[in-house]
Amino acid sequence: MRYQNGFPAQVYVDGADKLTRAKFFAYATMLANFGRLPDGTNGHFLSGRYSKIYELKPGKSRIFGFIYERNIYITNGAPKRKAKEQEKDYEEASRLRDDFFNLVNGKGK
Repeated sequence: MRYQNGFPAQVYVDGADKLTRAKFFAYATMLANFGRLPDGTNGHFLSGRYSKIYELKPGKSRIFGFIYERNIYITNGAPKRKAKEQEKDYEEASRLRDDFFNLVNGKGK
């Protein structure tokens, strides 16, 4: 597991400015209540090999997670970057998702 020094998403959100945190919590609440955001501008599933990762876009930040049994699990966050640079964040979200499912399926430590 990669969580020995805190949860990456929590560390990112806790360190974000007030507006980013407020938008993030508003989007998370909408997801919890309605299962989606009103349009794709504030959040969406990624495509291709990262299609199981959901990206929330509060301001100039990107917060990543996945959905499992009607819950969204937030994995990590990062400032908005160019597409090629942002891919590292997608990879981290995918690794953290894999860690979660390894634990759920009894394959983790």
